[in-house]
Amino acid sequence: MHDLNDWQHDQDVTDASQRDAARRAYCVIALTAATMMVELTAGFWTCSMALLADGWHMATHVGALAIAAFAYYLTQRYAHDLRSTFGAGKIATLGGFTSALSWASYRGHPSNSIGYHLQSPAGRYRQH
Repeated sequence: MHDLNDWQHDQDVTDASQRDAARRAYCVIALTAATMMVELTAGFWTCSMALLADGWHMATHVGALAIAAFAYYLTQRYAHDLRSTFGAGKIATLGGFTSALSWASYRGHPSNSIGYHLQSPAGRYRQH
């Protein structure tokens, strides 16, 4: 049987700088989500395509940042788990990668919505 102790090393991802980074990430998510809601609400009530497009754009950022925040949470939770050979630091890296992929997959949605709105602007939103 192989001994994993030769391959394991301490990667302290629970230090104060990591906790501060996670706290700042949560604040950014809250601010981004609040901005998104204001833009979507104002865009709906004023029938502003620009505000709606930017609101949906902000939603993609909220989703990507939420993945990063979840990665922070998992990294801190499994920081000292012995089942992780090379430490829990790789969770944050994979979270960043997944966040970037998810954000890239959303990028076509606002373009499709704008194209639909341009083809049928009157039927898309309520009339004043």
